[in-house]
Amino acid sequence: METIIKLKPAEFNIDFMKYLKKYVDSSDATEIVIELKRNGKTSVLEKETRTQMKRRIERAIENTESGKNLIAFTGEEFELLAKKLSNK
Repeated sequence: METIIKLKPAEFNIDFMKYLKKYVDSSDATEIVIELKRNGKTSVLEKETRTQMKRRIERAIENTESGKNLIAFTGEEFELLAKKLSNK
């Protein structure tokens, strides 16, 4: 199953995070992907050439395989971060 939820920046708050936590079955192998878009374009890739994109992906694979530059956190840690960022 795949679901796309579109939000305005102001709607990405702790209430949404609570909804999302209830929606996702914790026993399920669920992947949550957050993609930022501006005017229908993915902002991260707007100015990136094909060669730059390929190199970025290769570096990401190398980092993952070697365990470098990885960021991992639990759902609870994500909730705390989201709460902290929403208070700024």
